[in-house]
Amino acid sequence: MTPLLELDGLRTWFPIRRGIFSHTVGHVQAVDGVSLKLEKGKTLGLVGESGCGKTTLARTVLRLDPAREGRILFKGDDVLQLSGEALRRLRRNLQIVFQDPFASLNPRMTVMELVTEGMVTHGLISVARKEEEAVRLLQEVGLGPRALYRYPHEFSGGQRQRISVARAISLRPEVVICDEAVSALDVSVQAQVLNLLMDLRERHGLSYLFISHDLSVVRHIADDVAVMYLGRIVEHGPAQQVMDQPQHPYTQALVSAIPKPKSEGKRRIVLEGDVPSPANPPAGCRFHPRCPYATEQCARNDPMLQEMKEGGLIACLRYGDF
Repeated sequence: MTPLLELDGLRTWFPIRRGIFSHTVGHVQAVDGVSLKLEKGKTLGLVGESGCGKTTLARTVLRLDPAREGRILFKGDDVLQLSGEALRRLRRNLQIVFQDPFASLNPRMTVMELVTEGMVTHGLISVARKEEEAVRLLQEVGLGPRALYRYPHEFSGGQRQRISVARAISLRPEVVICDEAVSALDVSVQAQVLNLLMDLRERHGLSYLFISHDLSVVRHIADDVAVMYLGRIVEHGPAQQVMDQPQHPYTQALVSAIPKPKSEGKRRIVLEGDVPSPANPPAGCRFHPRCPYATEQCARNDPMLQEMKEGGLIACLRYGDF
């Protein structure tokens, strides 16, 4: 079966320019050869440290940042080759919920205008039906009609994020990208918004690309998890397997950082050194300067994703040796 959304060798590099004539002297390799698949009705979690390229990947999928090479396939059609009306139709099916709802919601627009603007623009409703559709959308995300004529600054962070979710689902998309959608919220509010997202997934058959640095949140919502480090996927598999039996040293360190009761007595893995610059990534395995198991071979050879006996994929030359 053809995946709903597929990334094939996707690269997004940003030029580094110097001098009076702005000559290109290098590139920031934000996303470098990423391949992923998202099935219909599923949630793919994308995790990693800040600066690893997660948000850039999301923006590239939405055509907000230009791809250097690779393919983005939506229902088999290459998104990067679309333009004009075909691209306009695609935008209805790919929506995003940003990390900071206060920054992503226009402060000069009422809630009714915010959640119906896209529907009017794409001709899904007439101007006369804006209020009716806005009430329906707000009820779906747990807000009442009293919010219609209020402005974003009049709401709490959790309520603003619910408005962002309502705006994202207003166009009846098939894929919603959640870019750190709950990271700025209190823990109790996080749980409410996560439950809302899962409820909407079941109700509307949505598929999510859920980006987060919080693995405990991803465990709660994702079917599959891809772990990203310095622009590349280093481990990919079913969520339960990746969380309970991480194989890549980087994934093991991330999982060990999840807060646990003292009674479990699990050791925290602390990585040494800083994350290398994506403008000058290390040769060989990009993780080897911080990896406790690295050898000279890791410094020379670049690992490719390979299948694991446990299922899933891993990019590690020493897989099975530790």
